[in-house]
Amino acid sequence: KKMGAASKASDYISLLEKESVKILIDTVYEPHYRRYKDDFGETFAGFFSDEPGFYNLSGQPYELGKIGDLMPLPWTDRLRDQLCPDKGNKTKLVGLFHNCGGTEREIRFSYMDMITRMYENNFSIQLGKWCEERHVEYIGHVMEDGELNSGLGPGTGHYFRAMSGQNMAGIDVVLNDLQPERDYDSGEYYHYSLPVLAASAAHQNPRMKGRAMCEIFGAFGWSEGLTLMRWMADYMLVNGINWFVPHAFSEKEFPDQDCPPHFYAHGNNPQYRHMHVLFNYMNRICHLLNGGRAIVDTAILFPAEGCWAGGYRPFGYLGKLCLQNQIPYEVLCLDYLREAIVEQERIIVGKASYRFLLIDSIAYLPEEDIRLLEELYRKGAHIFYVNGRPEGLTRINEGNIPVIEEKEIPALLDESRNCRIFPHNKWLRCYKYVFPDLCVYMFMNSSMVNALDVAVKVEEEEAYICYSGVENIWSLPKRNEDKSLQFHMEKGESFLLLAGRKKDLPELPEISGTEKIRKIFDGEIRISTADYNSQECFRLLMTVKKLEDISKSILNFSGIIRYEMEFVGKACRLELERCYEAAEVFINGHSAGVRIGYPYSYNISDFTIDGLNEIRIEVTTTLANAFMDPRSMERPVEPEGILGNIYLLFE
Repeated sequence: KKMGAASKASDYISLLEKESVKILIDTVYEPHYRRYKDDFGETFAGFFSDEPGFYNLSGQPYELGKIGDLMPLPWTDRLRDQLCPDKGNKTKLVGLFHNCGGTEREIRFSYMDMITRMYENNFSIQLGKWCEERHVEYIGHVMEDGELNSGLGPGTGHYFRAMSGQNMAGIDVVLNDLQPERDYDSGEYYHYSLPVLAASAAHQNPRMKGRAMCEIFGAFGWSEGLTLMRWMADYMLVNGINWFVPHAFSEKEFPDQDCPPHFYAHGNNPQYRHMHVLFNYMNRICHLLNGGRAIVDTAILFPAEGCWAGGYRPFGYLGKLCLQNQIPYEVLCLDYLREAIVEQERIIVGKASYRFLLIDSIAYLPEEDIRLLEELYRKGAHIFYVNGRPEGLTRINEGNIPVIEEKEIPALLDESRNCRIFPHNKWLRCYKYVFPDLCVYMFMNSSMVNALDVAVKVEEEEAYICYSGVENIWSLPKRNEDKSLQFHMEKGESFLLLAGRKKDLPELPEISGTEKIRKIFDGEIRISTADYNSQECFRLLMTVKKLEDISKSILNFSGIIRYEMEFVGKACRLELERCYEAAEVFINGHSAGVRIGYPYSYNISDFTIDGLNEIRIEVTTTLANAFMDPRSMERPVEPEGILGNIYLLFE
């Protein structure tokens, strides 16, 4: 087979040579330092690397390269000399491209081990050290999608080595990869693996101080509105991410075809008026979670070495089993295991402490790494091979670490659940941080199809209090007789539960037992619309008593939908049964708040009177119907406006 030319991206730098990376630093980074030296560490916070990698393939930008494929390989003479100290015998290099009866495993492993070490030292650590010496931080992310976290192409061969010089662990999520309920096929990785990578490195690498970053929201198309953005942010938060880089503003002429949605879009994005609600919410939750110690008992071995040697299963397979049973997990690489200690039968790595380490379906590992695992086991660590024992690269593994089947895992890890829920629901997520004076749990109903009602048991504390970050309000949870907490969670809803001593928590009045009267609004509703490019110019569309999808009445509409109605009596809450997308409610001219996702529930008690009350609800749509960009067409286009009933609650 003829191997195609390497990608043009492979010509810009040699990540295998320290001198090549130094040219990059001297050409790009040093001029910034010379010009802004006085602002470094103050106004100038640091640098962001966006998707550096080997890029040794000529095909699609995200094409995976696996060692053993016929493809150009990153190469230097130094690497050749290290792989073949006996310069007269280079026959074993054939194993980089062809199977040789099993003997190819050693050369492939050696090659990948060497180039990922070179990347780590030459790029990540050299750049991180340059930033550290100038009192700024180095963050960013690589191509960590699927098997790229341990492969070639645009990958770096080993996620944890690529991150080692950074001050935060990083990932990104783009191109419709993470979607509610789409936890199968390629979506399985983004639901059950991707955020865990960054959270793991952040807790295990001391220089990162527990900070896990996600570049988020880019390249989902104009149909990605605030509701989906809120869901994605919550899904990352409840899996250990606690810093975000939102993507993106664009100065190009509207509409910019590059990776929409764009937040402001030169004033054309109707949802920009409510973007601050999302960003303020994310800031509040990140502020509350940062500095805590994540409680994660279970680690799954990062299988890069198994991937290089041939024969492994991605870590997300068991990760899915864990997360669907409210068992948080992290990924632990062999590099960090070499620095680990065992205390009280737990593996301690940086800020992380693991009760269990699972090694899943890896066919081959170097003998020295098998000996490392056996030594940790001998010291008391709870280590298990799942579905078989790996062989050494050159000999059979006959160690003492027990082998279990995956069906045994839920029972094995039962005590590692962050919470227990009744009845079981695979969409409920729970993540726990511990602070000196309290514990903080984040709960999320990750389903956008069904609400859930569950009784939840967490570690018993003196007092509990709930915090809704979007509304920025505190409340007391409902307690059952068996001391469990009863939660009703709407589609995509999330909240924090703070647990600790009474004196360390805000003092709130007990929940009133007064039964509220819930009525369906059945009067006339006047509906007006304003196009996205003239958002203050409303035109009456129709008057109705039953609400339906506005897109059925106006073809290709994007903008703002205004609903106006009147009712009599002093109501305390207003609720929308279904809504797409962000909605602001005004009562008698006063704003009762903005909701960007479920529940669409508004406290209106301060704004209603005993007489006639005026309601105005303004719903902002996305720009999907107006522009129908390719990314938006990859998903079903949602309805527009309010559907179903509007409810009024009275004391």
